[in-house]
Amino acid sequence: MLADFPRSVVDEARPLATREDRKVAGVCTYDGCGEDADDESVECPKHRRKSARRKARWRKAKRKLARKLLAKRIQKKLCMRCGRKRLSGHDHCAKCFIAIGEGVHVVCPKNGDKKSARITANTSIDADGRSRYRGQGKRGQPKRGAIDAKDLGYALDALGRGVKGLAFADALEGTALTKAQRVEARGEALAQLDQAQRFIEDVLDRHGYFGKTDPDE
Repeated sequence: MLADFPRSVVDEARPLATREDRKVAGVCTYDGCGEDADDESVECPKHRRKSARRKARWRKAKRKLARKLLAKRIQKKLCMRCGRKRLSGHDHCAKCFIAIGEGVHVVCPKNGDKKSARITANTSIDADGRSRYRGQGKRGQPKRGAIDAKDLGYALDALGRGVKGLAFADALEGTALTKAQRVEARGEALAQLDQAQRFIEDVLDRHGYFGKTDPDE
């Protein structure tokens, strides 16, 4: 491992080391820098501040672009979430109503209650539906029980959206929507159910259920 050798030896032996090599050696990963990295970062203090400013500018530009895009969709009366044609009298298309868990309230507002607010922990969901745990106050992954609670919470949330979505998709039969729009809405409801299944499978796999082994051994 590069971390086992003095800095001078690392620089001479691997002057063009990869970013991963520099991380292992504790060297700032900013191109051309040979300073020690921060304990809580992969960059030295100077480049850590520089990266923070760059990310702040990027987030600001992204928010500005999002506001322009939203204003354009509002002006053209398109779905505020995806830009498709809206449902009559509402701000979203049929597919997005299901994705945000509001479909059943459009068709039959007296049935069912809204789900409580989503889990507000520092957890994000990738495009493949898998949860990723970031932004921890200190290094290391949360305890298994905490991860299970988050995954099961997301599973219940997705399951609720799927159940409401299927009811909503059924109620769209006979409406002015095209067949393609109805099929797309039903597909989104089924996708929510599939996402709930993935979260549950993550919990089962974490506990060694599929391998029938004790995960603590």
